Amino acid sequence: MFARTFLTFRIALQFMRRKNSKLPSFSAAVSVIGVALGVAAFLVVVTVFNSFENELKSILLAANPNVVVYSIPKGIPEARDVALRLRESHSQWIERATLFQYSEALLSFGPQTATAVIRGIEGADSSSAPDLKRFVQPVQALSALGTPGLQPEDESVGSDVEQPSTPDPIAQANEARPLPPIVVGKGLLLRLNAKVGDVVTLITSSNQPENSSSSRYQEFKIAGVMSVGLAQYDDRIAFLNFADGVTLFGIPGWATGLEIRVREPSQALPLAQSLRRSMPYTVQAWQEIDRSLFQQIDRDGLAIKLIVLIIALVAAFNIIVTLSLSVLDRSKQISVLRSTGATRAFIVKIFVAQGVTLGLLGSIVGVALGLVVLRVFSGFDIGDLKAFYFLEKIPVEYDFPLVFIAIAVALGLSFLSALYPAYRATRVSPLHGLRPGGWVQ
Repeated sequence: MFARTFLTFRIALQFMRRKNSKLPSFSAAVSVIGVALGVAAFLVVVTVFNSFENELKSILLAANPNVVVYSIPKGIPEARDVALRLRESHSQWIERATLFQYSEALLSFGPQTATAVIRGIEGADSSSAPDLKRFVQPVQALSALGTPGLQPEDESVGSDVEQPSTPDPIAQANEARPLPPIVVGKGLLLRLNAKVGDVVTLITSSNQPENSSSSRYQEFKIAGVMSVGLAQYDDRIAFLNFADGVTLFGIPGWATGLEIRVREPSQALPLAQSLRRSMPYTVQAWQEIDRSLFQQIDRDGLAIKLIVLIIALVAAFNIIVTLSLSVLDRSKQISVLRSTGATRAFIVKIFVAQGVTLGLLGSIVGVALGLVVLRVFSGFDIGDLKAFYFLEKIPVEYDFPLVFIAIAVALGLSFLSALYPAYRATRVSPLHGLRPGGWVQ
């Protein structure tokens, strides 16, 4: 059995060479290159898109709570009691539930002004803090948000309020207090042309009904910078202490919503579906946040994968052409094999072995080429395209099972491509060369 298989592949290799030479034929070399390019394209495209999607999921899971329960703009009254009841009633799913505050305001530093999304969180005790820590520098910046820096009676309003002519001891005492901390997104920090340690001014509308038309100016010290790699977060978001956020935007006992950390991220969606049935608030799992973003990725990925599939099919047709030419070129050798007793099945095996060998060589070269390209692309700066693809660098996560899938697909297409030429080879007459026009039966 082994000797017959060895003979089959030896003849197949001989058919792939030039006549009277050990060098591969031009058509065989082109087939190997075609398969290699198809495998490399498949490996690079699928790896980058899978890595891209995984990176986005990882970032969204870190930048957002596992599950969020909120009500905008009314908020949730007695929010701590609601959080306590949720932990007690869903203790099998919920690991932690904390409060958050959400609003929009202006941040200014010198002549620069930028719109910011303000999230008030409970510092390092926040449900999202364990995942968010890896994106914040310095590491202790989130812990600094655990202590409120504003007093509920603080009310620094805009220039439309008359300033007292004599020094106010209470105001002087307030000025002597350390400024409350703020953590700002990397892109937002660049837009403000500021750095960690600088003092920025938060400009909001007064939360007091009698001063609803006035503006409120509150200084914050930048305690850290957050860089998750997604422009839509880094360019807009700023974190405050939750109590400071309530002082500026809400009322005591109130919260925009609850951040819930589940024991397993995969449990977020079932928990969200359960809470929707029992709570009068909006509930979202992390998988449902920015759903349109993933839909866009899926659409783009499908289009590009179809293009890669076409490349693979072209490589497969190239093998068909190569083996068909081999049948014509080696018809005399085939007739000799037939006349010496080779069966049709043996002839089929020779050409299938030839197709599989071309596919295997192309796969090996393609995998090597794909890994080199991925190595070059790894961490490559996207540049101006980050506005469309959200990430700053091309993520590459090597998926070795995908390598075996690429090789298996290439071998499968090569096998199928060899069947028709193999069938044509079985029709070569043993009398070919002895009579004119008698190459097929």
